[in-house]
Amino acid sequence: MSDFKLDIRPASECEFDLCSFGEVMLRFDPGFGRVRNARSFNVWEGGGE
Repeated sequence: MSDFKLDIRPASECEFDLCSFGEVMLRFDPGFGRVRNARSFNVWEGGGE
């Protein structure tokens, strides 16, 4: 097993104060037509795993 070291810079060297984890899952719904023929999609966030 290898050693893992996380180097964290001091606040004085950082421009932003933000940390983000995860991902965004978007649903693209073409309606009643086929995806292949769709000219537009309704989009909303989805997922909940």
